[in-house]
Amino acid sequence: MKTLILLLTIALMSNSSACVAQIYVNEIMASNATTLDNTGDTPDWIELYNGGSSAVNLQGYYLSDDFGLLTKYQLPSGTSQYIIPAGGFLLLWASSLPIRGAKHLSFSLSAEGEKVVLTAPNGTSIVDSVSFGSQRTDVSYGRLSNGGIVRKYFSPSSPNASNQSVNAYAGFVLNPVFSVQSGFFQNAFSLTITCAEPNSVIYYTTDGSEPNSLNTAGTTFQYKNQYPGNSGQTVGSDLNKSFQTIQYSVPISITDKSPLPNNIANISSTYDQNPTYLPVNPIYKATVVRVKAYAPNKLSSITESRTYFFTANGLPNSTLPIFSIKTTSKGLFDYNNGIYVAGVDFENWRVANPTLPAFAVPVGNYYRQTEIPTNIEYFENGVSKLNQEVGLRIHGAGTRIWDKKSLRLYSTGENASKSDMSYAFFPSSPINSFKRIILRNSGNDYERTLMKDGTIQKMAKGLNLELQDYRPSVVYLNGEYWGIHNIRERLDEYHYSSHYGIDKDSIEFYSNPDIDGDTGHYLI
Repeated sequence: MKTLILLLTIALMSNSSACVAQIYVNEIMASNATTLDNTGDTPDWIELYNGGSSAVNLQGYYLSDDFGLLTKYQLPSGTSQYIIPAGGFLLLWASSLPIRGAKHLSFSLSAEGEKVVLTAPNGTSIVDSVSFGSQRTDVSYGRLSNGGIVRKYFSPSSPNASNQSVNAYAGFVLNPVFSVQSGFFQNAFSLTITCAEPNSVIYYTTDGSEPNSLNTAGTTFQYKNQYPGNSGQTVGSDLNKSFQTIQYSVPISITDKSPLPNNIANISSTYDQNPTYLPVNPIYKATVVRVKAYAPNKLSSITESRTYFFTANGLPNSTLPIFSIKTTSKGLFDYNNGIYVAGVDFENWRVANPTLPAFAVPVGNYYRQTEIPTNIEYFENGVSKLNQEVGLRIHGAGTRIWDKKSLRLYSTGENASKSDMSYAFFPSSPINSFKRIILRNSGNDYERTLMKDGTIQKMAKGLNLELQDYRPSVVYLNGEYWGIHNIRERLDEYHYSSHYGIDKDSIEFYSNPDIDGDTGHYLI
């Protein structure tokens, strides 16, 4: 009997070892913007692959993002959702919200790089692991082929499907290098762009748009500067703007663009029938340059962006901090999809409501919650302090109808290059890292003092009230002067987490009409 028990034990151990050996961390996504989970959200994900000839149930196994804590999250027992058939996949969501379902883990992945570890139920035997560096949105990292030794980047990614060589890349092209960095200048100069990547080709733009090797012929979009009113006015005619990518071959001449005609500043951003706020003369401008490099068998480099200001003495023309915002103008001003204009949403409403007044009616493209990819560069005393990709949305309620909108910047957005905006925007505050920042048009104080709300909140410092920090700044959009916007913190789960040391995933934040981080407890 003892011999039989021993043999059975050895057989079970051998079978367990075989099961352990055939499971792989096959593909990971640490910056997901398109693959939807069971709630319609886009959390990070981990794909496991069964390379064996029989099914395996992973209940009781552990997953972690920390080699020092292998038992960080255990897949619960009593469910068949962790069975991986032979040659099959199991997709798990690194959402930090296990309450969403059995396939959700208690942690998320860092797009700036970390690791994923799968550990056997004994809590010590590592089944498989992967360490990864900085990731890009919607580009996954995994094995080629399934369960293979070679690691590749995949674009598009292949969750719950086989990794294929057709969409596999060896890595990313090295970043292009500028001969002159952002700042203030007195005289024109030649800008040289280089890239150490063999066989690379460099492309650039000077209109704020994202460089795209397929857009050297340019892209045109439509906009309108006149919308119908409630007195029967006819709609304005379609107007056109374009943006274009240029292949780099010779140094770029960087000059003061202020005397040149305005570009986006002369596009209507309200539903006015005859907008009076469009500038008559050329406004002050900076020169913006965005660069990307391409090479065979690799994904393109990141986009490097710089801003060059010209003044009579080469010194900053304002003591206020500066935001230089660069984005493809179509995302803001296109009649059909631009989020900064009244656009098709307002015109459709006007056609259906020809006699109603439009004031205070929440219609217009600028009421959409769309997020667009954007580069922000932040200057203090003329020196560039922060330069990164973020997501940009329009912020506010009724104030979206003003010609200058409030802007919400997301380092947590689908287009972000880093998980934080790491800079002390408010010198008197101990907080020096932000997930979201608002560039506010001063709300109901717009076109008046531009400081009333911020000043009142500063006066209330010391009282037992929840307040937003405030600091005025000058904003440039695609190089064109865009006025004073107030830097404000956004009151959300990240704010309360950083100010009060509360785990953000433990916060349910009511943001009418939704509850961010809703676990079902808010309404109990």
